[in-house]
Amino acid sequence: METSTYTGTTRRERVMARLERRRQWAAGRMAKAEAGFAVGAEHRGDVAFNTQPGHIPERCRIFKAHDRACADVSMAHHHEQKAAGIASQLAHTVFSDDPDAVEALQAKIDKARALVERMKACNKIVRKYGSDVAGGIVALAAIDVQDGGRLFKPDFAGRLGFPSYMLTNEGANVRRMEKRIADIQTRNARAERADTAGGVVIEDWQNQAGATASGYVRVTFAEKPAREILDALRAAGFIWAVGSWSGKCEDLPACVRELASVAA
Repeated sequence: METSTYTGTTRRERVMARLERRRQWAAGRMAKAEAGFAVGAEHRGDVAFNTQPGHIPERCRIFKAHDRACADVSMAHHHEQKAAGIASQLAHTVFSDDPDAVEALQAKIDKARALVERMKACNKIVRKYGSDVAGGIVALAAIDVQDGGRLFKPDFAGRLGFPSYMLTNEGANVRRMEKRIADIQTRNARAERADTAGGVVIEDWQNQAGATASGYVRVTFAEKPAREILDALRAAGFIWAVGSWSGKCEDLPACVRELASVAA
C-alpha cells in the first residue's frame, strides 16, 4: 500500500493549527488597524483642518479610515480571545490520539479519586464534631484543609461539608475517563492490527459484548486515509466510532476493498 494515500494529522496538531491561524488573523488585523490610524497623520494638531465646519473630502476620508481601523482592532481582539480559548483547550485537554493519552487520563483519574477521598474525610470530620466547630477546624487543619470553618456553614439547602452531588459528579467523571481509556486501548489495538495487516483491516462487526452482527463490517486504518476514501465511506452510510468505520458489508466502497486487497 502506498503511504502517500494517507494525509493524517493528530487532533492536537489540528487544534494547534487553528490556534496559529487565529493568531495570524489577529496580527493581520492589528497591522491593518495601525495602517488605518496612520492615515491623516500629517493633519494631527491642525486645528483649522479638524474643526473647520462643512464637508471636507480629505477629512471624511480620514474619518472613514479610522472607523475601519477601529473595526479591525475589534476583530483583532475577537481573534485574540478565540486564540486564548484554544490555548486553554490545548493546555487542559487530553486528546484521544495523544501518544500519552492513557497515562494522562490515568493521572486525572488518580487526582479525581484522591479528591473524592479527601471530601469523604472532611465530611466524616464534620459529622463527628457536629456543633464543635473549633474542634472540627483543628481536625481539618490536621489533614491540611485550609479555611475548614466554611464546611461547618450550611449551604442554601442547609447541608454541611461537601454536598453529596459533588462526590457523585466526581465519581461519574472517573467512570467517564475510565471508559475513554478503554476506548483508546480498543482503538489502539485495532490500529495495531491494521498496521500488521498492511495499513487497513476489514473485520466482522462486534459489539462490546462480543456479539457479531451479520452483514456488518468494521474498517480500521492504520493511518488517516485520503479524503476521497473518507467521503466514499460516509456516502455509503458508514459511521465513525472508536477509531473505526462501521457499516453494511454490501455497501463497502470499492475503493476500500481495493485498498484492503493491495494491503494484503
